[in-house]
Amino acid sequence: MEADLDDFHRRWPRLLRTVLKHGSCDIVHLHWIDLYISWITSSKGTLKQNIKILLCFIDLLLVKIIGKKIIWTVHNIYGHDAGNISLELKLRKLIFRMAGAVIAHSESGKKDIIAEYGITNEGSIEKIHVVEHGDYCGYYPNTVKKNEARYRLGIGGDGKVFLFLGAIRPYKGIEDLVDAFKECNFSGKSKLLIVGKPGNTEIDGKINRLIEGIDNIEFHPKFIDDDEIQLYMNAADVCVFPFKKILTSGSVILAMSFGKAIIVPKQGCLMDLVDEKGAIFFREHRTLKECLKVAEKKELESMGENNLNLIKHYGWDFVASKLINVYKNVSCGKRC
Repeated sequence: MEADLDDFHRRWPRLLRTVLKHGSCDIVHLHWIDLYISWITSSKGTLKQNIKILLCFIDLLLVKIIGKKIIWTVHNIYGHDAGNISLELKLRKLIFRMAGAVIAHSESGKKDIIAEYGITNEGSIEKIHVVEHGDYCGYYPNTVKKNEARYRLGIGGDGKVFLFLGAIRPYKGIEDLVDAFKECNFSGKSKLLIVGKPGNTEIDGKINRLIEGIDNIEFHPKFIDDDEIQLYMNAADVCVFPFKKILTSGSVILAMSFGKAIIVPKQGCLMDLVDEKGAIFFREHRTLKECLKVAEKKELESMGENNLNLIKHYGWDFVASKLINVYKNVSCGKRC
């Protein structure tokens, strides 16, 4: 079995044109669909939107007519920057109906898809399969010890280091994290690192204004190269993910793969992944401050070891076997 990666073609029929570049393929596996549907969601006026929805349906139908099976992995319920939720919901329901199989990364994620998309038909529910997100163990360099990592980042050896690492987007709750950390009034030895590329200049500016004059919060607004990830991960004692709403998180899996304790919202998809032996959960953002204070006093190494052991269950051989099973059954016209 071979796989090719490609982006959506810029011209309609966008998916069909992409598929025809790979004429021998049997399965078209969609992942991030934001760029595919953005030409519709960015349109002004109901008439133009409806015409483009029809064109999208024809595009998907043509792919099926030429004998290709469509599989869609749902990474998020709606696009992170979705402006027109009702329009995006129509498009996502359309893709769902046209797909031969749909993949969620957790049982809770499957339930969220069913609830948010209003799926009641038993046959439609059966075509949603759970294939977990694989780990990152061994994928990134991991040879730098804590003291060296902190030295190279200019961080003192004492005190707890809290880390958020990932793309900086509004739904990730970074502003709430900064406010909560400031309210904790930790000594100068404890530090918060916010690391990642901002989605736009507005959120970049907001974070810089919030941390102005605060010595124990550092903001590194940049894309982190693969060989730099270990510096931040190994310098940290605990990773904090103050998400407002999430379906799955590669960042959490990355932190677990580096053996880090984590602070995460008590949402089903994350509770499917980690337990209280490795995570400090918060229900609402107003309780995030208490979680930070608990972590500052807590022994975190054993929590990180627990998380590493948990995530190792989702090695890529395990994930690939489940994914191949979905491929084989869809190719044969069966539900697996």
